Amino acid sequence: MNYVVTCELPEFAFLIIGFFLSLTGFSVMLLFQYSNARTWKEFFQILQMSFKDFFEPVYEIFAKIIDFLKRHKKEFASVFLFLLGCIWKLFLEFRAYLNGEDTQKYIINNSLGLTEEDVIELTKRLDGRPYDTPIFCSCSSAPGIVRYEYRSCGLTEKYSSLDAEKLFKVLLHQIRNYIIETRRMQPYVVIEAATPTCLCFAIALSEFGKETLSKQESTLSRQRQISPVLEEEAIDIWKDSE
Repeated sequence: MNYVVTCELPEFAFLIIGFFLSLTGFSVMLLFQYSNARTWKEFFQILQMSFKDFFEPVYEIFAKIIDFLKRHKKEFASVFLFLLGCIWKLFLEFRAYLNGEDTQKYIINNSLGLTEEDVIELTKRLDGRPYDTPIFCSCSSAPGIVRYEYRSCGLTEKYSSLDAEKLFKVLLHQIRNYIIETRRMQPYVVIEAATPTCLCFAIALSEFGKETLSKQESTLSRQRQISPVLEEEAIDIWKDSE
């Protein structure tokens, strides 16, 4: 004969709570018997002193750790972000494994991202072609994606007549050409915003990031009512300056 448990979840939860309360009460009674306390008040005083003796060295250890972290905030922040990135990567791979996906698409290729020297060099290349006095503003990241933002005083006189579509093409090919020149790799770049005073672009660091940017690019292309320009012939913006 098969027996079926008909106990509802709330009743079962109450049973578990009751069991642990009974176990706690039995443990307190047992401690009272072996504490040589004559009254419950004396027993709780002994218990309080025991907790104090146990947690005081633990508290001192934690205080020293916190003091150490305060004195090494930058190093701790770098290690924490590195560990957080590793945990996130493991989470993505584990989720992909459970869903039967290819875990290789979550592998990050950090060499495609811009270094501090690259940011400075790209700023120099953007200066006058097409921007007037551009400056680097910020960098942010998402899973498999890194984003960069530049600001400027406007377009130079030579490029002031460019329409939005032409400006997107010029900036896209300029950024892609720089990465190809310095990395010898084909990057996946999406211009998220390009105005006379602002440039925002994203670089895919993994296949997952490429998929995300591809969907975003489709949306941006529909909004701008232009077709993707990644496969078009490169625009030589350096020709007139030579």
